[in-house]
Amino acid sequence: MPTSAACEPLPEGAGERSVTVRLSRADIAALDRWIAAQSGPKPSRAEAVRRLMNRELGAFDEHARDSIRVSELNSGNDV
Repeated sequence: MPTSAACEPLPEGAGERSVTVRLSRADIAALDRWIAAQSGPKPSRAEAVRRLMNRELGAFDEHARDSIRVSELNSGNDV
């Protein structure tokens, strides 16, 4: 099965890329509640997603032996 360019790792030094994600209304509401619960200046939705993703992926990296690898994530193993 061919790999899409979106799934290929970035070359070192490639910088940032934009990623578009569709979220349900319930997910957006949950994200907005998380943002509202943050102390200090409230992050934008984009920054909130980055923070949550980095936190979860950091935990994922720490437990990689016991978890599915990022490269193995696909719609077939969604919960």
